[in-house]
Amino acid sequence: MTASQATPKGSVFYVSCEGDDGWSGELPAPNRQRTDGPFATLERARDEIRRRRAAGLLPPGPVTVFLRGGIYRIEDTFVLGEQDSGTEQSPVTYRA
Repeated sequence: MTASQATPKGSVFYVSCEGDDGWSGELPAPNRQRTDGPFATLERARDEIRRRRAAGLLPPGPVTVFLRGGIYRIEDTFVLGEQDSGTEQSPVTYRA
């Protein structure tokens, strides 16, 4: 089962050691041209979800962030607030 099959309609973002926080976060790996792919940090994924929610750009359904395998160096504590949990109809989940 792939990540897209395991997640109902909604939004999916990816974080990877090969990622870049300037990318969309919507691809599980960098594209061939290395112009788009996963985010590099959890903070970027969290902030993008916040931004899209505030702008009304998240489709209905759950939001899932998949953390791809690898070693991540975290300088500061990753903080999630009440606004990051989503809603009953659109929960936000972080998964390895």
